[in-house]
Formats: sequence, C-alpha cells, structure tokens
Amino acid sequence: MSDLSDELEEALASGDEGAVDLIVVEIDHDTFADPILVVTGDDDDQMLPVADGGDPKLHKAVAFEYVPPGFDEDGPTDGKLRIDNVSGELNEHLQQATGSNSSLRITIRRFHITPEQSGPITTIDEEVRGLIIRSVTLTATMAEGTLTYPDVREENFPKAIYTPEEYPGLVGM
Repeated sequence: MSDLSDELEEALASGDEGAVDLIVVEIDHDTFADPILVVTGDDDDQMLPVADGGDPKLHKAVAFEYVPPGFDEDGPTDGKLRIDNVSGELNEHLQQATGSNSSLRITIRRFHITPEQSGPITTIDEEVRGLIIRSVTLTATMAEGTLTYPDVREENFPKAIYTPEEYPGLVGM
C-alpha cells in the first residue's frame, strides 16, 4: 500500500515532463511560537498549505537534503536531514531548542506541481509525519541531524500512570 496520492503515482509513472517537486520540511519544537517551514525545489519562497485544503503559509526557500528513515535486513535505519545556508532566524530557533529536553518534531511534505496546474496549491501529494531529529550538528552555515521515528520501547506501557489520588485502592498493596 502506497502513501502517495493516485495522481502523484500516475505522474511519476508517466514521467511528467516539466513537473516540479517541492519538498517541504516543517520543524516544530516546544520552544517555538510557530513551526519553521522551509521548501526546496524552487528558488522562491512559496505559499503552501500545511494541511489539504488549508490556508497557505509562507515557506522559506532553503537548500536541504532529506534521506528518509528506512530499513534493511538488520532492521530500521536512520534518515538524515541537512539544511544549508541556515539563516540567522533559523539558527536562533535551533540553538534555542538545543537547550531543551524535548525533541525537534519533523514533518516532510511533497507537492508535485505540473505545468497544467493553475491557481493556488491546495493538495499535499505525500506526507511523512511523526519524525524526530536527534544528534543535531549546528554551525553558522548548516544544520544536520539524524531522522528517526520515536522509539516505542521508551514509551510507558500502559500509558496510564497510576497515582494514589486517582486509584486509592492501590495504596497499601
């Protein structure tokens, strides 16, 4: 089963001439007022939705490399995200997040734009949610980190935390 839209699968199979793929990275953290939105695939900033049919938001044009997490015969493999030409604003946000105990949350979106399309872009063709970035290296000109899915082995199971206030019958056992 594919996560790609039917239109995108057809376009990729047909070798859409003149089509452009815009890849978007949304970087969010507890210390950010709003998520950071960057786009590659075009030299200009873009107004793109963050949800199908949603209001467009400004995405800054920035060069970056994205390798998704995957798997091989040994199990899951980490991905990679490298953002070049980190501007002062982006650098400031990322430095702010490095002093925190919570992870940077990453969402990747792909927009497949064909020459026949006109008007605003309203549909996301592919979306990868739930990624976190670890082992971040931050310099004045680039940010690079390891992309993974959260490790479910570190989650409480069951999710409920049993406290004496909520479960008085457990006291004295």
